[in-house]
Amino acid sequence: MVYKSLGMKTKLKNMNSKFFDEIVERFKKPWDKTAFNLYFFVIVILYGGAGIIASMYQYFISTTEQNIYSISQNMATYFIALTAASLVDIALDYNTKNKPSFAISSIFTSGLVLILFLYAYNTKGTSAFILGFIGILISLFIWVLANYENKKLDDENYYKTVSDNSQDHGANWGNK
Repeated sequence: MVYKSLGMKTKLKNMNSKFFDEIVERFKKPWDKTAFNLYFFVIVILYGGAGIIASMYQYFISTTEQNIYSISQNMATYFIALTAASLVDIALDYNTKNKPSFAISSIFTSGLVLILFLYAYNTKGTSAFILGFIGILISLFIWVLANYENKKLDDENYYKTVSDNSQDHGANWGNK
């Protein structure tokens, strides 16, 4: 094959491995940061998923026939919103090393999540709940990839930024 003789196969293999290496790096990196973990578990999952939690609570305490349909609808709206915001963050991230690969996989992921949304939102029964759960897992994974280096969720970086900026605070007071 022509691409073998030109070394293209090696370049393609390296490009693919670099893309997947970047995904693994983005997923593994943030978990040692307390602020990131608190934001992820408390704000994104607990507060962000309040509609899901409320509908699950109603489902379990209801004395009337409450179906799982409202839970799956809440799950669908949660995961599509989280995915869309996260994919935009990735697209606008200047530090993305494999920009074309992320762009193409984002288009694929958008289509997949849209299909999951339509089925989870419009289907009744346990399958809708399962699709909603899958959508949530995908959206949380993408959120981590998008926020792995969020400087606002890093205590050390935040302290450094505040202390660096405090040295200049008031430097121009009195200069008119």
